Amino acid sequence: MASLKEVKGRILSANNTLKITSAMKMVASAKLHKAQEVIEGMLPYERQMSAIMTHFLQTGGKTESPFATQREAKRIALVIFSSNSSLCGGFNSNVIRSYHQWLDEHAQMAKENLIIYPVGRKIADAVKKSGFTPAGDYTHMADKPNYTECESLAAELCERFLSGDIDRVELIYHHFKSAGSQELVNTVYLPIDLSAMTEVPTDNRQPDYLIEPSEEILLAKLIPEVLKLKVYTTLLDSNASEHATRSMAMQIATDNANNLIQDLTVVYNKGRQQAITNCWTSWAAPWLDAPRSATSEKRPGIPRDSPLYARSFFPGFRYRPHLCFLPLCSRPKKHVRKALCNSLIINAVKICAKRFFILSQTIFQSPEIDFPFCSKRFSSLLPAFQRRGAECGFCP
Repeated sequence: MASLKEVKGRILSANNTLKITSAMKMVASAKLHKAQEVIEGMLPYERQMSAIMTHFLQTGGKTESPFATQREAKRIALVIFSSNSSLCGGFNSNVIRSYHQWLDEHAQMAKENLIIYPVGRKIADAVKKSGFTPAGDYTHMADKPNYTECESLAAELCERFLSGDIDRVELIYHHFKSAGSQELVNTVYLPIDLSAMTEVPTDNRQPDYLIEPSEEILLAKLIPEVLKLKVYTTLLDSNASEHATRSMAMQIATDNANNLIQDLTVVYNKGRQQAITNCWTSWAAPWLDAPRSATSEKRPGIPRDSPLYARSFFPGFRYRPHLCFLPLCSRPKKHVRKALCNSLIINAVKICAKRFFILSQTIFQSPEIDFPFCSKRFSSLLPAFQRRGAECGFCP
């Protein structure tokens, strides 16, 4: 069994950990709230862009676009999103696991035909460990999502796709559903599927567009904007999921720290009480072994309130006056307890500071029925202790 000092040290360590996890939870919750506000601000724009694209394709617009060209995937690019810091539960581990699964699916392809765009320090380190060279440094985007940087990344991907350098682009990220639910998504970014955008809307509205200058030019301008917006919303999704996961992980860690502190406190209190019991038992051993001069019979000629009456019951009291409270629990007779309490007051001048403190703790932490007199007369001990508290012939 661990010592009381070790248990107390563990309690202090758990308290320090509790403060850290509580602070990190509050920070993560604040960042999550801000990320949710950004996502809610982007939703109307994204929905309107998707509605315009869908209605335009439904009204007879051409569904042919260079961004929708399907060709054999000889070179594949992967844009994968993670975080820069740890302590966010299984957020990064799930992303890294999905990355390795993606590599296993494309194990037949050469390394030079797999192009990795890691967004976040954790996934960037995993890419380097797997033997690949990242296509760029995008770690700063994970902490502070910025539309300009997402626009440049989307423009690079679109340019390489149109030039034939890349045949397909995929995205792996966490989709934010709620503060308690995030879904890991693996989707195709390029080529886009325009046929999926021609579904009939639920509101049954069919707007009539006047297209200027032509359908080809409009589609060439509209699709890149949708693709840029897709990268930005994906980054916002990943960022909000990171903060939500970290908030949940810190809440779980805080709860575990509280439970650990409670368990250790119980162990500490039990060990402390056992140590006090062992200490008093060792002190009381000579007194308990002293022979009794008589039983609980009345002593003729000795008043019951006199200390000599208590000594006639407990001869060892003369040599251990600081243990006179022990018979109060073992001797239920009222007159004996009263005599011992009177003796305690008289002999308290010989108790040192250490034993006086332990004695006072024992009196006040015990049931009132065990110490009906000592708890009331404890104030009488204090002046005597203050006069001669340092004089004790029983301490080593």
